Amino acid sequence: MHRLGHPGTGRRRGLEPGDVVRSVNGTPIHSARELSSIIRPSAGKALTFVVDRGGRDQTLTITPIASQLPQLDSTGAAVKDAAGKVATVTAGYVGITNVPVTELQRQPVSAVPGIVWQGVSQTAGVVLQLPQKLVGVAQAAFGSGSGTSTARSR
Repeated sequence: MHRLGHPGTGRRRGLEPGDVVRSVNGTPIHSARELSSIIRPSAGKALTFVVDRGGRDQTLTITPIASQLPQLDSTGAAVKDAAGKVATVTAGYVGITNVPVTELQRQPVSAVPGIVWQGVSQTAGVVLQLPQKLVGVAQAAFGSGSGTSTARSR
């Protein structure tokens, strides 16, 4: 099962934010990597998606478009070329993401002081801990200073 976030161009193909992809062409989907492994090699080929939309299964036929996408290694990480740039390949693209959907919600003016206080107190906590952290860094880099040094002069 794979939940969709903001689908971008996926919406034009019938997908909606919040859809959960259950299967593609009969193959159960449990991760973004599984979904990608079916979509990427399928540019121009119709795929049958079964999605859970609000508790009901919907069957959609979606044809991925050919697009220049990052080349991925076996772990799903982008491959870089000799110049250090991300290598690209032509692959199938549906226009969906697995980023959770977030919505901004209006807050009453009375919520502002609490939000500001939270930010100020978190910043103050970091600032107050900084000297202690710097002492620890200095001790790690230069020693604790408690060791005995026996320099002799003649």
